[in-house]
Amino acid sequence: MPTDFQEVAAECQTCQAKVMRCKHNYFSDEEKEIHTWEHRCKDCGFRETGGFRSDEPEDWPTEDPTHCPFCGRPAG
Repeated sequence: MPTDFQEVAAECQTCQAKVMRCKHNYFSDEEKEIHTWEHRCKDCGFRETGGFRSDEPEDWPTEDPTHCPFCGRPAG
């Protein structure tokens, strides 16, 4: 699974640090496509996660799953 991460300007909900690490993982095969996202604070370790699977349509967002649901940055 390719992993893509970047430091982004976003405020931590726990310690109010101004930089978060935004990480995207992607997997696909003939049957499904999976996008996972994580925002993690480098200062205190707080994290938020989200994931989208094409084989679970109730969880598939109406917005583009290749954009982070926390900061909006595109994958890649």
